[in-house]
Amino acid sequence: MKTLSKYAFFLLTSTLLLGCASKGLLMAKPRMVLYGTTYPATDVNTPLEIYRTQRPIRPYTEIAEISCNDTNDEYALNQILIKARSIGADAIIILGNAGTTASGVPIGGVIYSSAQQYGFKAVAIKYQ
Repeated sequence: MKTLSKYAFFLLTSTLLLGCASKGLLMAKPRMVLYGTTYPATDVNTPLEIYRTQRPIRPYTEIAEISCNDTNDEYALNQILIKARSIGADAIIILGNAGTTASGVPIGGVIYSSAQQYGFKAVAIKYQ
């Protein structure tokens, strides 16, 4: 019974910690890999187009890959947009999440686990 209580405590603690991790406490900085040419910075008030499930119809050039591993998706997206504007991008294409965190608890012969994806990875583009 003591062993079961320890596992239940661990599972509850892990769940609470994962819940806390989703509050954007990391304030992660974006990482960027340039593909070549950069352009003059876009004004901070200029909205950038954001694509996720579709690609732009207009011809474009990919200029960088930008990722931000923060657990707060709104913060991570904002950081990517700031970095994209700094290299003159017109839009970003979100490729997916930047990371995953997980925890597991063995109980008997079964491992119960919980996973959470966070952050974003995107490609900054310039229209031709």
